This record gives sequence, structure tokens and C-alpha cells, in this order.
Amino acid sequence: MVKSGKNRARLILERISVDMLKPATYNPRSITDAAKAGLEASIAKFGIVQPIVWNKRTGNVVSGHQRLNVLLDRGDTEADVVVVDLDDADEKALNITQNNPAITGEFTPELQPLLLELEPLCLEFDELLLGDLVDDVPVIDGDFDPKVRDKKAMVCPKCGFEYEE
Repeated sequence: MVKSGKNRARLILERISVDMLKPATYNPRSITDAAKAGLEASIAKFGIVQPIVWNKRTGNVVSGHQRLNVLLDRGDTEADVVVVDLDDADEKALNITQNNPAITGEFTPELQPLLLELEPLCLEFDELLLGDLVDDVPVIDGDFDPKVRDKKAMVCPKCGFEYEE
């Protein structure tokens, strides 16, 4: 059980019909076509590992609007959701909190070797927009350019991705 402030929340996970999930009209988030394609690729590969948050009091999706759109586009009829029971003000506050990049942390220098490790493994590097994270990689001992390495270039026979050996 998680306790915070005046509210006490406990994790309730249910599988419900997507017809019960109303997108919140106030949701301040959008997604580009490229980012949605990356989300679709992630969901296709890994599934929904971060459930949609749904307020049973209002029927609104609190968090997970873009995941819901992918499920609807795929024709899914049910979704796992975290169920909350919040008034309007707390629902909106949770929506903003769940989507607030200021509280999600930052990448550490350990991202750089992870990205380099994943490239040759063909984990849909481009589809998952992992290359876009390069701008977020903290500099380690000078500039980092993932395309400039002192290694021999290779082409993956599976996906055609060029990487360096």
C-alpha cells in the first residue's frame, strides 16, 4: 500500500473492456506520428508493461491515452488497467504528475554503452526511436557520436542496420 498526503492508494489491477475507457477531454498530451510508430513497435514487441490508469468514478483515462489509441487501432477489446477512485481535481493532478518529465529523472552516462550494445542486436533500434536518445546521452570523457567509432562497419542480414563491429 502506498500512502501519500491525505490520500491512500492501493494498486488495483483489472482487465476491462476498452469501451469503458473514456479519453479525458482535458488531457494535455499529444504524440507525433513517428513517436506513435515507436510506441506501436514497443507494444508489439513487449506488450503493455505500463498499464493504463483509469478513474472508475469518472470513467476517464488518467494516464495512458496514447497506449489506449494503439490498442484501439489494433482492434483490442480489453486492456489491463490500474483502477483509481479520484475526484476531478485529484484526477487531473494525477494526469499531470504521470506525464511530468520534470519528475521522471534523467539518463546517466550508463545510457551510452547500453545504446551501443543494443544497436547490433537489431532490437528494432529505429522503430523504437532509440537513436533519438543519443541527444540525451551525457558526455563521457569528451564528445559522444555513436556513428563515429574506430571499428569495422557491418550490415545486419536480418534488418539491414549498419553498425560497427
